[in-house]
Amino acid sequence: MTMLQENRKKLREEFSEFEDGFERYAYLVEISGLLPPMPAAQHIPENLVRGCQSQVWLHAWCEEGRFYFSGDSDTLIIKGVLLLLQDLVCGIPLEEAATLEIDVLGDAGLTAEFSDTRQKGIGAAVEKLRDAAKTLVRSM
Repeated sequence: MTMLQENRKKLREEFSEFEDGFERYAYLVEISGLLPPMPAAQHIPENLVRGCQSQVWLHAWCEEGRFYFSGDSDTLIIKGVLLLLQDLVCGIPLEEAATLEIDVLGDAGLTAEFSDTRQKGIGAAVEKLRDAAKTLVRSM
């Protein structure tokens, strides 16, 4: 089992403890304050995720062959989603991040709580992370 698969399994187990989507959604808001701050210098147009309803910034890098990213948003709920994404992908091998295919909302049982527009925006964030990892692989 890959590190990402293990992380996804942990996420599904964590969110299975909640009784319904409302509790899961409230938990995202609650944990949003745990998202590490993104340096202001990284709030640049190149880091902005296109296609999101909210403003979302992502900055990715590689350390010792492992993928990491920082993120920020202007909404609490998306900050919570970014924290989940960090828990899922930060520290996985760079090559694994370059083929990233995840459904964080599905894994957390939150698909029904997010509009199609928000779901597409989160998909755009995952795509931006995957593209950043591909770029990092090519630069090595």
